[in-house]
Parts: sequence; structure tokens; C-alpha cells
Amino acid sequence: DAWTSRDGGVKIIQPGGDFFRQPAEGSDPQITVWVNGFLCLCAGGADCSFSYDSSLTPTILGVTDTLVDGSIELTITGTGFTTDASDFTIDVGGRNCEATVA
Repeated sequence: DAWTSRDGGVKIIQPGGDFFRQPAEGSDPQITVWVNGFLCLCAGGADCSFSYDSSLTPTILGVTDTLVDGSIELTITGTGFTTDASDFTIDVGGRNCEATVA
């Protein structure tokens, strides 16, 4: 008599290059970039260095909501935002929202 037991498992068919990635040695932060679902690679001797400056990064300080004519209007306050409403992409719970004022 033969008996086989299995508790879980996964079969990965043709794993992509990101499946085998290893963190680079060193203390520099790692940045991962995906374009249209594909992992990008910095290759060809290009300088792919990255620096971060918190003073250049927008910061959200608060979000308030108001009911206006049956719709919910959100007011997002913070620092470092541009003044062009078309610069913003806003998603709340998977729903796209339109920036009306910046």
C-alpha cells in the first residue's frame, strides 16, 4: 500500500527575473521600479543612484470630509504640494477622485 500526504505548496511556472533577485550588499536604500507590470533593471553602466530629501517631499497633515449636494468632498491639507490641480492623482478606497482646487 502507498500513502502520500501533502500540506500546502506552490508551483511557479516560468518565474520572472524578480523571483531570483537578492538584496544588494551595502547600506544604500533599494528602489524597485515597475513599468506596466514589468520589473525594470538599471543596466548598461547607467548611473541609477537615488537620493531622498524630506524637505522636497509633500506631506499630508490632515484630511477632512464634507457632504456637498449628496457627494463627499475631501479637503487634504499639507505642505510641499504644487498649485496645479492636474498634478494630482487621488485614489480613495480604489475609487479615483478629481482634484478641483490646489
